[in-house]
Amino acid sequence: MNRSSIIALLGLLPLLSCQDVVELEVPESEPQLVVDGWVTDQQPAQVILSTTDAYFAQGSTPRISDARVYLLENGDTVAQLRENQDTAGLYRAPFTGQPGRRYRLRLTVPNGPPGVAGTWESQLETLRPVPTLDSINIRRLDRNTQPPAIQAGAYALGYFQERPGPGDHLNVTRSLNDSVFQRDIFALEDEGVDGFYFGSGLVPPLGLYGPFDRPPRHADPDTFSTRLESITPNYYDFLQVLSEQINVGTPFDAAPALILGNVRHTRDTSQYAFGYFRASALSSAQVIYRP
Repeated sequence: MNRSSIIALLGLLPLLSCQDVVELEVPESEPQLVVDGWVTDQQPAQVILSTTDAYFAQGSTPRISDARVYLLENGDTVAQLRENQDTAGLYRAPFTGQPGRRYRLRLTVPNGPPGVAGTWESQLETLRPVPTLDSINIRRLDRNTQPPAIQAGAYALGYFQERPGPGDHLNVTRSLNDSVFQRDIFALEDEGVDGFYFGSGLVPPLGLYGPFDRPPRHADPDTFSTRLESITPNYYDFLQVLSEQINVGTPFDAAPALILGNVRHTRDTSQYAFGYFRASALSSAQVIYRP
């Protein structure tokens, strides 16, 4: 090794041996209330109450116990949601809603910081009718089929009649073998398809999932389920903003935005909780896929 090479190597040693630990100082804010709940026409009313946590905290967010939670229908209190004995922060009531009626959540957290304690109310949510999901069929699709698919394979397609009349919105919840697609926000509005049948000659069936990636030799079938949920225009807008914030990674992503729900403090109406309380009618179907 010549002299210049030795000098160059010695010059790199300080860079290789010195490592400075950089401490990131993230300012901590007071915990804020988080509300995730719904009333439906089929399942018991449910609300999960929690708080925000420190930025680098691990695990689930802190749950809120001992709250008083009530459900109002057309202005009258119709149910008190009781906390589950085995799951802190989970409140339920054996009450189901009816399409056409309006619902509001009212809750009181007796203790906690300003962003948590006090009485909170949701904005009114109208429980709207939902289309009947007639069936889910498995079809093999490719670039030449109708509907076409870029990647050839077996796809799950949904068939249903969209309700006549503008302004309908749907949230689509899907699961494969009891595993819910939690990170996938799939919401629809009826603009351009009002009153049409999904699966007719004019409108193709709704693409729900695919292609199934199980190898042909696999013996066990897949169970794919879908639930249509009627939602209000306000909740549809909430889901659109939420989707823009969680689906990031390109230069064209939306700018960071505060995702405000529909629950706010009764004394300071400018103070919103995170999350949303919604009203939905449900329609479900499933299909078995055998490779």
